[in-house]
Amino acid sequence: MNPSSNFTQGLTHGKPKGWSTDLCECWRDINSCCLTCWCPCVAFGRIAEIVDRGGSSCGVSGAMYMIIFMLTGYAGSSLYSCFYRTKLRGQYNLKERPCCDCCVHFCCEPCALCQEYRQLEHKRAFDLSIGWHGNMERQARMAMPASASAVPPSLQPPIKMEATTITHVTTNNPNNTSIHGPVVEEVEGLIRVYKDGHVERSQFVPCVDPSLPLELGVACSDVHIDKLTNVWARLYVPTVTNSTSVSKLPLIVYFHGGGFCAGSASWSCYHQFLGRLSAKSRCLVMHVNYRLAPENPLPAAYEDGVNAILWLKKTRNDNLWSKQCDFGSIFLAGDSAGGNIANHVAGRLAAADALIKPLKIEGTILIQPFFGGEARTETERRVENNTESSVLTLASSDTWWRLTLPREANREHPYCKPVKITTRTLVCVAEMDVLMDRAMEMCDSDKKMIRCVVYKGVGHAFQESCSGINHTQENFLRVYGPPVFVIVTKMVAFTAIVPCVSFAQNTEIVNRGTIPCINAGLIHLALGFVGCCWLYAFPSRSRLREHFALPEKPCSDYWVHICCTPCAICQESRELKNQGADPSLGWVSNIEKWRREKITPPIVVPGMNR
Repeated sequence: MNPSSNFTQGLTHGKPKGWSTDLCECWRDINSCCLTCWCPCVAFGRIAEIVDRGGSSCGVSGAMYMIIFMLTGYAGSSLYSCFYRTKLRGQYNLKERPCCDCCVHFCCEPCALCQEYRQLEHKRAFDLSIGWHGNMERQARMAMPASASAVPPSLQPPIKMEATTITHVTTNNPNNTSIHGPVVEEVEGLIRVYKDGHVERSQFVPCVDPSLPLELGVACSDVHIDKLTNVWARLYVPTVTNSTSVSKLPLIVYFHGGGFCAGSASWSCYHQFLGRLSAKSRCLVMHVNYRLAPENPLPAAYEDGVNAILWLKKTRNDNLWSKQCDFGSIFLAGDSAGGNIANHVAGRLAAADALIKPLKIEGTILIQPFFGGEARTETERRVENNTESSVLTLASSDTWWRLTLPREANREHPYCKPVKITTRTLVCVAEMDVLMDRAMEMCDSDKKMIRCVVYKGVGHAFQESCSGINHTQENFLRVYGPPVFVIVTKMVAFTAIVPCVSFAQNTEIVNRGTIPCINAGLIHLALGFVGCCWLYAFPSRSRLREHFALPEKPCSDYWVHICCTPCAICQESRELKNQGADPSLGWVSNIEKWRREKITPPIVVPGMNR
């Protein structure tokens, strides 16, 4: 048995599991029943030490529980202990029943503590009387030789996550020769084309299989569209449960970026992005892996996009997933070169509307679409080779077009220009992108049908970061509306009743675990009695904004918390959840969750490189 296996086996995915015993079955364990009834401070202290994995001692937690109980009665102590119930459920994926954690502890504090005690002692095989470190040493002796380390794997220092830094520079180096001759075109770190036509692409982004975390609620699989041309697609289908709507869901047909010459539907960055987009928007997503230039110059990618829609029409009655799909509500989407493809495919399908009926293209979503021209725009001259703010430079942009366009064509070719379409369009523009002016020209052409969203201070391909993913999802939902409305009443009510708990959870995440949740909550509660909790709360909002580059609105952080602290805290909780952090789990558990799911943490740990 591996040390701390009883702890790590609870960190599972999927549907929440039931408790080992019901809330009112205290009689099943007389010892724990008597302990929690007559000495709840001791029982709570032991639970807190295990749940905090040794981060807090039994004695300190128990003493704080007793002090709060003596000052406020069960109202204050139950508020303190309900936080640990929430954290325990998050660690072991347990159901929140028979009602919310706060109500369970407020209505029956001894029973709640006894249930948690039994869960750890009987289901997880912890001996609560010897504390967390005693349990780890005991498990290490049982599982390992005496010389082996007793540190549980789940408590190892976070893995240092690194990402490749790509510099896009066009280099025509006749001295760089091989058996294929000299290099004639190159975007450093991405692609190299030799004189004899041989193409080399570097695998700087890992390709992943179509698996996703179960708790995301999205099924994923790969399908063949055209075996002759080896065009395929990756499908993301939200899973249907008894609580979700049975109505059919819209379909997003997505095209990846990469200058028409690089990229894949199996790239990990797109796999994570589209999996979360499918889960949050409750839409099916089909990511088309089209043919790449220069082996297949334009219009090959456009033809593959049209063929993907025709494949949908042909197979719409042959697949189980198609029963969930509303083929009368299809959106074409893509980023960079994929945005160009989505625009041109929409134009081609509009000219052949009868060919795809009963399918209907409802709208297009263009994320920093890749358009060009011979004359330089203002942003092209201003950003040019600024690789610090944008992964796309002017030099690499010119190279992509030379590799992509038909022979002898220049950047005034129709493929470089947007086509006029009659469907609603959302255009996402980055302020530090060399393509900004091109996209803005498109938005100015038809303001009734085209909505433009500009993101300040970011460059090309920013949406592949955690914050960019969520901003793109947010604007998609705002423009087109979610097919299933998410009710946030529970979060609002919880924050309004116990703002100190919500604030404490947020503070631990924002401060990357340097401020324990309990300490922050108690300070906030104490200041709340004298009406000054906003003094402690607004700096946390400022740090949150710094992490995710959020605007300071509707007024300064100071005044937001003075005017409505619960509203401000609730908004901050929602922002953290949207960014991919679960405040109820605590900082360490979130780090482990991000590591398991192989995603970049939205809030960077000190010393960790992106």
